[in-house]
Amino acid sequence: MFSSLKQELQTQPWLPILAAGVVMGVTMVLTEIIPMAALVFAGSLESFLPVGISMTMLSAAVVGSVLAMRSSFVGLIAFPLAEQVTILGAMAGAIAQSMPATATREDTLLTIIVAIALSSLLTGAFLFALGHFKLGELIRFLPYPVVGGFLAGIGFFDHQW
Repeated sequence: MFSSLKQELQTQPWLPILAAGVVMGVTMVLTEIIPMAALVFAGSLESFLPVGISMTMLSAAVVGSVLAMRSSFVGLIAFPLAEQVTILGAMAGAIAQSMPATATREDTLLTIIVAIALSSLLTGAFLFALGHFKLGELIRFLPYPVVGGFLAGIGFFDHQW
């Protein structure tokens, strides 16, 4: 795998590739990553926004790097989606409200980080299992109103924040 990647990189012109990467990186940070982190760390969690931006940037970099090296699709661009951000924001807000009064702000932040990490790992494991066992066609058994309602709810919550 790495020998073919090395050979491909040696034959490609570096300047256009680097310029496209810089433009996409800056565009993603300004239009996607910062607003998404602001949605998750809203309200009483605003003081943790720099940590949220760092977490979102790191996860986007890891996912983008893994997909760039392992995907068979050429020119693939990966970044976080708003659907997950809505759910993570609701989860972070609920955790912040349910923390006991004796908990420090750092305890709240660590609890939110662990919850986000666990939910990401469990979602990834579930989706991997669906793909591994070729169960993707089960989605057809979900009624369209359920899927439509879910997507409409996400849109509603995205525009409320």
